[in-house]
Amino acid sequence: MGIRTSKQVEVDDFLEVFGEENKRRHVSRADFKIIRQISNQTGKSKLFQVESLKDQQPYFMKQLSKFEIYDQREIERVHRELSICSLLMNTKYVVNLHYAFQDLNYLYLIHDYKNGPNLTQLLKNMKVNRVQIEEAHAQFIFSYLLLGLEYLHKNNIIVLGLRPENILFDDEGYPCISGFQHAIIENQRNNNRQYDFIQSQEDDDIVNDDLITPYLAPEVFLKQKPSFEADFYSLGMVLYEIITGERAFYNNLNGATLKKEEERQELIKFILQQKTQILKAELREELDPTSADLVNKLILKKPENRTGFYGIEDIKKHGWLKNFPWQKIQDRFIKKYGLKKQNSALAQKTINQNVSDLLSQQNQDIVNTIQFQEKFERFYYSSDDPNDFYYKSRIEHEKIIKK
Repeated sequence: MGIRTSKQVEVDDFLEVFGEENKRRHVSRADFKIIRQISNQTGKSKLFQVESLKDQQPYFMKQLSKFEIYDQREIERVHRELSICSLLMNTKYVVNLHYAFQDLNYLYLIHDYKNGPNLTQLLKNMKVNRVQIEEAHAQFIFSYLLLGLEYLHKNNIIVLGLRPENILFDDEGYPCISGFQHAIIENQRNNNRQYDFIQSQEDDDIVNDDLITPYLAPEVFLKQKPSFEADFYSLGMVLYEIITGERAFYNNLNGATLKKEEERQELIKFILQQKTQILKAELREELDPTSADLVNKLILKKPENRTGFYGIEDIKKHGWLKNFPWQKIQDRFIKKYGLKKQNSALAQKTINQNVSDLLSQQNQDIVNTIQFQEKFERFYYSSDDPNDFYYKSRIEHEKIIKK
C-alpha cells in the first residue's frame, strides 16, 4: 500500500483501517522477542531490535511511555507520528511502519529493521579509521535523500527532524529517512505561500528540546510556520557534515551535548545570528568547489533565498549534481555502496537492556483510569495480561455492542 496522494488526507479514516488490520492480525508485545536494546531516551522512549515470533523477521521496536507522553503534553505529537508513518507504507525512501499498538503503560511502533549504521555512525567510523568519504559517495547519499524529500513533499509531509542519526542505511547502502515524531502535514491553500497546518493547540510552539539541533531551520526558532525549505536547510546541514566531517557550530559549543538549557539557548543563538558556510579554500583538494556552493545556498538563513525555494528541480540542476544519473539511483541500480559483511557490526551497539520503567504509585494511579487510556485511542489496544483492567473493560464493551 503506497501513500495516499489526496491533498485532503483523511487521516482518521486511514488510521481506522490501519488499526483494524493490526486487530485482525492480533499483534501484541508478546509477539516479539527482544534481541538488544539500541537506545534509551530516559523515561519516554526506547528503541529495540526485535524478532517476530510469527515470521522470524527482524524489526525495530520503538517503545514509548504513555505517562511521559501525557506528562510532557505530547499526545497529539505521537498521534501525528502514527498518522504520518501509517500513510508511508511500503516506500523505499523511509523506515516503514508495520505495526502500531499499545498496552496499559506503553505505545509500540514496529518498523523496518535496517542492518546498516546510521549516518552519524558511518561518519564517525570513517573518522576513527582516518578515511575520508569519496565525493561520488557523498553525491549518492545526498541525491537519494533529496529524492526521499521530494517524495514526502509531493505528499505534503515536512520532516523537520532530518538529521544524521535519523538516516539509516540498508544492506545496499541506500539511506532511509526515519524519525517522524516532529513531522507535520501541510495543506497548501493557495499560490501565495500561505499554509494551514494539521496540528493542535499543544503544538503552538512546535520546538521542544528533542528538536533543538544544528539541523533545524532558523525560521522554526522564530516561530514561523515552516515549509519545505526547512527540510532543504536540514539536508544542507547534513551535507555540510558529510563534506567537512564536522558538525556545524560544534567548535562554538566546545563539543557540548546540548543537554542543558543554557547550551540549547547558545545553539539557537548561533543558528539565528551566525553566518555558516564552507569556504572553498577549506575544502579538500579532491572535492569540487561546487559542493561547497550547494551547501552554502541550502543553509541560508532566509528560506526565500535558499536553493529549492522555487522547486526541488533547482537543487537537482545545481552544478555539483550536473550529469548525475537520477533515473539509475531512483531505480536503485547503483550497487557500489552496499555494506560489506564486516561493516554490518556498525549497526547501533547494544546498551543495557531495561524494558520497563516503574512508575510511582501516584503516576500509575493516573494511568489506571479509563479517562487516561482513552487519550491514546488511535492506537490499537492489545494486552496479554488477563488482569489488565482496561483490556477487560474493552472486551465487556464489545460484548454489549454485539448484543
